[in-house]
Amino acid sequence: MKEIKNITKILNGNNIIKLIGITAIITIFCCISIYIQQKETINIKINDKEFKSEYGKIAVYLSGAVNSPGIYNFNKGVRLEEALNIIGGIKQEADLSKLNLSKVLYDCEKIVIPYIQEEKIEIDTKESQSDSEKVNINEATEIELMTLSGIGEITAKKIIEYRKNGNFEIIEDIKKVPGIGDSKFDKIKDKIVVE
Repeated sequence: MKEIKNITKILNGNNIIKLIGITAIITIFCCISIYIQQKETINIKINDKEFKSEYGKIAVYLSGAVNSPGIYNFNKGVRLEEALNIIGGIKQEADLSKLNLSKVLYDCEKIVIPYIQEEKIEIDTKESQSDSEKVNINEATEIELMTLSGIGEITAKKIIEYRKNGNFEIIEDIKKVPGIGDSKFDKIKDKIVVE
């Protein structure tokens, strides 16, 4: 009986309002905690740096010919062109012709923006090469033949096999060897002799 009287005292008047208030506060606090816990996060650790990718976001590493390389968080569904604009653009030397700018980016992806490659300029050495530096196609070994542009192991063996029928009389005769046409001959004609 004593216990019932104590409960009755607690539930009387202002105490009931206080109890309802405390219950409401606890309920609200629990709901907020559950909501925060539902928000997914992914932690990515690279070179002792930690990056967070929140639910609905992706972490992408952009490097190469960009103004500010690094790891960036974007909304899911972002395209490469949009991402490049967000991070401050690309360098003048960037070669975008090799990329699909409409590509959708994915979480934990690495994108390297390539630089424009400068064309290599070949120096014409036709006049500078003496006959002693040229390859004698009637006497050359397989290895010596393979020093010629476009002549690999198989073609070198074909040249040696062809020589079993007799020597080449003029350098143009090398075009009779299977696999050596006009374009390959044009690459080697100034580097070969028959004497």
